[in-house]
Amino acid sequence: MAAATEPQQNPAVFGQWTIPFHSGVVGIQASVLHTGKVLFYTFKDPWNDVNMALGECTVMDPVTGEINFMPMDYDLFCAGPVHLKDGRVFVAGGQNEAFHQTHTFTPAGDSGTWDFTGNMSDERWYATATALQDGRVHIISGTKTDPAPGSPLAGPEPESPLNDVYEIYDPASGISPPMDASFLNQASPYALFPHVYLLPGGELMIQAELKTWFFRVDTQQLDGPILSSGAHPRTYPLGAGGVLLPLHPDTTPPYRARVMLIGGGMEPLATTTPASAECEILDLGAANPAWQMVAPLAHGRVMPDTVLLPDGKVLATNDSASGFADNMAEPVFTAELYDPEANTWTTLADMRVPRLYHATALLLPDARVLTAGTDGTFNPEPFNIPNTRVEVFSPPYLFKGPRPEITVAPAAVTYGQQFTVDCTQTAAISSVVFMRPGSTTHGVNMDQRAVGLTIVSRAGNTLTLEAPTLNTVAPPGFYMLFLLNDQGIPSVAKFVHVE
Repeated sequence: MAAATEPQQNPAVFGQWTIPFHSGVVGIQASVLHTGKVLFYTFKDPWNDVNMALGECTVMDPVTGEINFMPMDYDLFCAGPVHLKDGRVFVAGGQNEAFHQTHTFTPAGDSGTWDFTGNMSDERWYATATALQDGRVHIISGTKTDPAPGSPLAGPEPESPLNDVYEIYDPASGISPPMDASFLNQASPYALFPHVYLLPGGELMIQAELKTWFFRVDTQQLDGPILSSGAHPRTYPLGAGGVLLPLHPDTTPPYRARVMLIGGGMEPLATTTPASAECEILDLGAANPAWQMVAPLAHGRVMPDTVLLPDGKVLATNDSASGFADNMAEPVFTAELYDPEANTWTTLADMRVPRLYHATALLLPDARVLTAGTDGTFNPEPFNIPNTRVEVFSPPYLFKGPRPEITVAPAAVTYGQQFTVDCTQTAAISSVVFMRPGSTTHGVNMDQRAVGLTIVSRAGNTLTLEAPTLNTVAPPGFYMLFLLNDQGIPSVAKFVHVE
């Protein structure tokens, strides 16, 4: 096991971890709500007696630690979560009776309600859900009843193939008829929980195993695959971290898209197989896009949680230095921070709680990062303990000086709209960003997105900003609005609805 060390002494350099609260349940799936609260949910029977004596779902206030336990009649274990434009959390699939179902969680004050929203054409376990530019949701991958043949988690049933159709959920009309996604079979047995990103051009980038495709929902056009420059699969159960790097209006072309894959496991599938430290970026603004290796991690990491920060950097945390999925036994306690501008990784402070399979990490509205999860059923000894401790990371930017403060911000804006925000440190504000709240499970964050805003002018305590012009850049929904000063120090966010 990679041993934890004493915490580094200067939080302005290394950041700082604290263990302030318990989540009430093991946070296998987690979403930041537009109420500022965090939704956690986990599996139900037959493992509930061992792991979840307190319940299956909670809504937690990440500032006070207050927990509200929620009834949940559905087993949404290993499902695909994403936010709808109205702020509900949509969940595709699950297990047992929920294999082929979809559900939504509606936040309400300190809690909320779960609702069944319809059946898909077939079962999905380990599916990816992606918010589209028109408010619908694209659903792809997953297995039928059991993990796909060839997966290390596969059961004996021959009727457990990959679900190789995609479906679209429309909040107004429900689930569309299934449509062909058989290209995913080329990535088997690493076609589960693929990395999927809506790109500014309107196409979906879909990455699984060593292959990357581009798909247009409107025309059914499929291009690719582009092959990875690495030699190991990048998706479950050897998952790499994946992020769409921040989109900015002043790049060439505007909102130039770059996707980064971070670490991942290596073959053969064994607990002792070292994880990869390789990282690569696909620059989709290049004349001939191709995956290119960039600076490696200091530590190999399989199934890391990767979190976009308001300053444009990427935090890698949780995970193991060896193994795969539920066979990880070497927790990496040290967090790492990637700077896309400098192409460098920086080693940060050591966390205290081992986070292995079924861990989660999310950006909070106060610009800290919350980590949770790691269950007692699917982790090897000595880590087979249901972990309800929440550990929170304060990045170095929170120790560099006074924070800007947003005093007035609109509740909603439209695409391309110029709007005003009142704040402190107005003259020192150097960047403004919309951060889409995260929804994550199994090291795949299906929602997080960073979109830079144009500062049009400033006068007194008021900034005039311009919202993103395209719904393909910022799919409709709630975003966390952060202001950052010239020291890179972020404000506490205000939630703004964009449509």
